[in-house]
Amino acid sequence: MARQGKGIKVNVPRLKVIEALEKSLTKLETEYQIGKKLDADYEKQKSDWHKKVLKLTLPLINKADYCNITTRYNGTISVDFNLPAGSLVLPEEPKYEGKSQLAEWQYEAQKEEIESAIRLLRMCEDETVNTATYASISQYL
Repeated sequence: MARQGKGIKVNVPRLKVIEALEKSLTKLETEYQIGKKLDADYEKQKSDWHKKVLKLTLPLINKADYCNITTRYNGTISVDFNLPAGSLVLPEEPKYEGKSQLAEWQYEAQKEEIESAIRLLRMCEDETVNTATYASISQYL
């Protein structure tokens, strides 16, 4: 029968934990802002690409072998048509340069959690952080 041992007891200096959390918060904020900029750049490139494709495609509309027109609930009109293979060479589609980033609500939740942990640790009088407290914030370190 395996014997169950006691958990490891760790006391980490409180100031080091606060410093590490502050670095994590800065990293989180920086990565999120970079991600937002990359997203905006990509959306602009994609919009420009769509305009280029439309400019190339519209003169060829008389070659379309299928056309579907739909009026949407808000009054916008959607026109969908097919061109025969080889009638158009598309420009290269932009590639997303970033990585999958957190949704805004995830970013806000993580940021708030880290900021709360920092505030709480600053109010503590103990010089060390116990294992349970460390475990609850370790995902951000």
